[in-house]
Amino acid sequence: MKDKIFNIYGQLTYNEISDNKNCLIIPSADTQKAETKYVSVEDVEHTDVITDYFRYIVAEGKTKQKIKEIDDDLRAVATEGKASDLVEALAYHQALGDINIVYVPTRRLYDTLNQRYGLHYNYDNFRKVRTLNPIITKR
Repeated sequence: MKDKIFNIYGQLTYNEISDNKNCLIIPSADTQKAETKYVSVEDVEHTDVITDYFRYIVAEGKTKQKIKEIDDDLRAVATEGKASDLVEALAYHQALGDINIVYVPTRRLYDTLNQRYGLHYNYDNFRKVRTLNPIITKR
């Protein structure tokens, strides 16, 4: 087995050596002399955080208006439609990358939707319909 040498640059570095017990890690001079720099609170600009929307909406790259439109669309379908309509809307938004619910357990998803939008059908009905839709179910 060949020996490997890793040089570490920066304060925080993660290296996986993978069972090679003959590795030697040599910290760089920058790492040894690094000073912690703190930023005062006055120097940090605040950003508005939107927290009043469906928790599985992917907010990255979306405007507040787009997030509100997605949330309103899901609200309209959840309050007026059947479970199959809601699952179709969820699959549509999942396919567009607007939401991410593939690995969310069905019970947790139902409870979140019910708490947020007040669903008028039970969990079993929602579970049956969701299992038929491969876009929003992990397989």
